Amino acid sequence: GHRRLPRLLQCMLGIGAAVAWALFAFGHVFMLVDAPWALNDGSCGVMYQTPVIDRRGNIFMSASDGWLMAFKPDGTELWRNRTGGKQKDWVGQIPTPALSGDSLFLTDGFGGALALDPQTGAERWRAHYADGRSGLDSWSTGVHGDLVFFLGYPQPSPDMNSGSGSHLYALSAQDGSLRWMFQLEVPAYNIMPAVVGSDLVLTDRTGNVYCLDVATGARRWYMPGSDPASFTTGAAAIGPNKVVYVSSNIGSMNFGRGNLRAYDLQSGRMLWNSTFDLPANAAPVVFRDATGWKVVTGLGANGVAPWPLYNIYDRPPPWEIIWEYLGQLVAVDGDTGETVWTFEPPPHRGPAAAGSTISHQCWPDAWTNAAVGADGVVYVGWHAGVVYAVNGTTGAVLSSYDLRSALQGEPAIAPGMLVVTSCMRMAVFT
Repeated sequence: GHRRLPRLLQCMLGIGAAVAWALFAFGHVFMLVDAPWALNDGSCGVMYQTPVIDRRGNIFMSASDGWLMAFKPDGTELWRNRTGGKQKDWVGQIPTPALSGDSLFLTDGFGGALALDPQTGAERWRAHYADGRSGLDSWSTGVHGDLVFFLGYPQPSPDMNSGSGSHLYALSAQDGSLRWMFQLEVPAYNIMPAVVGSDLVLTDRTGNVYCLDVATGARRWYMPGSDPASFTTGAAAIGPNKVVYVSSNIGSMNFGRGNLRAYDLQSGRMLWNSTFDLPANAAPVVFRDATGWKVVTGLGANGVAPWPLYNIYDRPPPWEIIWEYLGQLVAVDGDTGETVWTFEPPPHRGPAAAGSTISHQCWPDAWTNAAVGADGVVYVGWHAGVVYAVNGTTGAVLSSYDLRSALQGEPAIAPGMLVVTSCMRMAVFT
């Protein structure tokens, strides 16, 4: 039978936006019901990042104020390390770390890369790779073989809204030395470096797609996005079918139209292009069920600032506006781009995301990236504070759980464990 959620790890976190780059697929169905939960104790910032789970079931979580924390499966804290400086004016966030071998890799948000011992939190090495910031948003660290991939600026950027970095850096996993760097056409906010064979794929804030030689950083092919003036926090994912799936927008991230595209990994040739009424700011996830390849992503505008910050921008107070954020989780056929099913959650009402207050602000995307188990169940968070378990073949909701705090990081799956983070809480389902 289905086992129910056993515990919620009490945690504390600060403000950012996370994107996970790896999918852990296991066959256990997690029922998101009857979960005990606890408020954070305020000892760290907001959690935008995606949790990372090691082979022992230990959980690693970074926060927007520079803390990296490690927990045992039962919630006991292993260690915490102030690896980065506290973010200021959206600068200096720690992105989602990457675990490989006996090291945990991350950046301090200000152009510094670190490798930590996952059991103790002790530094193995620290290297300065970029003079500009590297943490405007909670993008994902990448790792492949003896290379670790980071985002950053070679020089300080005068425009804080330009993104988290203009260059992709490949560093040695052994000592942090620079192997190569690649300049993007425009800066990126969120990246998910995806590697298949010798190909590394990533996107930037307008949906431009880059395929690089993973060993040298040489560009193999490049495809422009659908709108050079657009903005997205979406990204790319590569399926086992060696097709690259990209989410972006035509227009702005809140008022534009969402766009999903598919490319042949080897040649970069576009296979299909689908457009939706709502904007796309989450990365796609690809999986195969009995009917073929499916690609799932979330659509919807992001929330704005909590009251009274919203009024600072000379806009009407929230009680004079009917706030209603519509969302849609959509699955398309991975071969054709045709819509297979949609799920529409109850609208989120209010100017800001769930749980966001003037003292503890949370600015997530409307949807997290989704994670898919080997059984085809899709786990995804909605900025009303609810995480859903959805049948990947039909779109039917299997269960849901309200964390009362908006979610940004992708749910993480390990054998017998599903870890879900919201801005203020972390829940562990087994």
